[in-house]
Amino acid sequence: MSRMVPLLSAVIKQGTDEGVFRVASPDETATVFVSLMLGFQELANDYFIARQAGTITFAVVQRSVASFTEAFERILGIPKGSLTLTDQSTLHFWFG
Repeated sequence: MSRMVPLLSAVIKQGTDEGVFRVASPDETATVFVSLMLGFQELANDYFIARQAGTITFAVVQRSVASFTEAFERILGIPKGSLTLTDQSTLHFWFG
């Protein structure tokens, strides 16, 4: 996390300076964003195993990805639909 935050902070600062992102503090936003990314990664691992075991549906995975996408968009202050975490073909490949 300590390596990712400064890199992402620079990207968020640039996006804020260019008017693409709307955040109060690029540094703190980067910390929150990376924390959410790590949580998303952990949940994706759990979902992969659960899908292999047949204990969750593909629809659950789709809803979760949509919720994380919405959270990332809100954190960055960008319009809904601006961000794609994973396309449907990749989602089907891993979780379908």
